[in-house]
Amino acid sequence: MGKIRNHEVYGSDIERELIDLLGEEGFIRLVEAFGGTRLYVPIHSERSSLGTLIGPENAALLSKRYARIFLKVPVSKTLRAIRYREAGLSNPDIATRLVITESAVEQIFRRARKTNPERGNRPPTCIDRRRRLSNENG
Repeated sequence: MGKIRNHEVYGSDIERELIDLLGEEGFIRLVEAFGGTRLYVPIHSERSSLGTLIGPENAALLSKRYARIFLKVPVSKTLRAIRYREAGLSNPDIATRLVITESAVEQIFRRARKTNPERGNRPPTCIDRRRRLSNENG
């Protein structure tokens, strides 16, 4: 792929492109550090703080692909919510991390179950923890 210059890429196209480039884990690190901002991508990532925030390998990949442009980093709440749930976080914890309401988290998962059932469901660890808590309280 050649370098993209002098323009921004918006929406889900950039999400897919960045996930292809960085992998899902690297993309999540980028979004957690810079989501919702226009990030200037330096030519030499090793001379910037980018590597410290998203990892030196990810920073190098970004620099190779997007050097000298402002990249509009998506917020990607749906993917992050799914990843946080897979990590065992509760809906209140996910809402806090994404700075949204619990109702919005529930809505994300309802939509995710329709489009991607295997990733939209609550993992067993969350269900077990919720049952355990309700048994302790009740």
